[in-house]
Amino acid sequence: MNENPEMAEMYQQAFAQEKMDREIDLQRVEGVHEYFDDIQDQRKMANKHHDPRYDVVGTVKDTDDEAFSTDLEADVDPLDTELYRHYKLM
Repeated sequence: MNENPEMAEMYQQAFAQEKMDREIDLQRVEGVHEYFDDIQDQRKMANKHHDPRYDVVGTVKDTDDEAFSTDLEADVDPLDTELYRHYKLM
């Protein structure tokens, strides 16, 4: 590094950028964890109203036909529907 100051400067810049990116990622992850901790805290959620529209239990599709179907299948060519299903499975 002492022999080539340009290379040393590029290394320092790349190292600083990588460190900053990792710190930002860590801050995002910590923020998500704090958010879900708040949701799971019964004291913080005590005055919130439960809305059954957002309850996803029991809404998971049981069969492949239901899981990969669209609302527009009646108007779509069967070949396009089959291509869509293959695309969704990728």
